[in-house]
Amino acid sequence: MKDRPAGRAAQTWTLSVTPQLVDGKAELLVAGRLGNHGASQLEAACRTAIEQGCLTLVIDLAGVDYLSSPGLRLFERLKTDLAAEGGSLTVTNPTDPVRLALDLAGMLELMEAQSRDPLGGVG
Repeated sequence: MKDRPAGRAAQTWTLSVTPQLVDGKAELLVAGRLGNHGASQLEAACRTAIEQGCLTLVIDLAGVDYLSSPGLRLFERLKTDLAAEGGSLTVTNPTDPVRLALDLAGMLELMEAQSRDPLGGVG
């Protein structure tokens, strides 16, 4: 079996995480696809922020076009772990496919009040 050539297909499944401190909260700007490998990358960035004392995490999903069950499980673990320490997890700006995955998983409560409603308006 031949190896797949590097290029667009190799880049499709990548994820980038850009952490920044905003008003005492760790905000993580995420772009790409949040599957199994991406969930591991995001978890590492979140755990680093928590180890540095940030108990309020805001994960901006505006650049994420795909969210599968490993990503959903990560959000649930982070939510539970942070709540146990008096912290919180919020996801913001989900794209429509990501919002649908959150909705189907019963996890829309992670979204901020100003995030988009199902019809695309501000809610």
